Amino acid sequence: MTREWNKVPIIKLSLLTIVLAARVEGQSSLRIVVLEGDGAIHNVYSVETVAPRIRVTDFAGRSVAFAAVTFVLPASGPGGTVSGGSKNITVASDDNGEASLVGMRLNRELGQWIIRVEVSCRGRAGSASIEQISAAPVEAYLENRPGARPATVARR
Repeated sequence: MTREWNKVPIIKLSLLTIVLAARVEGQSSLRIVVLEGDGAIHNVYSVETVAPRIRVTDFAGRSVAFAAVTFVLPASGPGGTVSGGSKNITVASDDNGEASLVGMRLNRELGQWIIRVEVSCRGRAGSASIEQISAAPVEAYLENRPGARPATVARR
């Protein structure tokens, strides 16, 4: 009987270790709050874009300064480039935990696309997605097709 009684505390201690490890693991990840840019619709014939802006927080909702924030644009299809034609850029979050994707240039492909956001700081990490749409006004689309003539509207 003594041997079986000694096994019970070991089992309890092992379960406690697993619970504590899971709790610490959940607290080690970073969260990304998208402040601007999610659901943005861009006119591909305009130079203006909606710059995605995010805030990095810890498990308690506190801002995380100086986190490495990487914005990754799609490799092909609708999307664009940043800084010298690259498909990704890494910036540091500011004192408020905020970071923006500045200098994004759209390509002329139409459709929905995703910007992946990956953050890391002191061994903690997190990720999120920002959905955007590249569109064109009908008039601009018709005028910018290869070989197209300006569209005219027949009046009665």
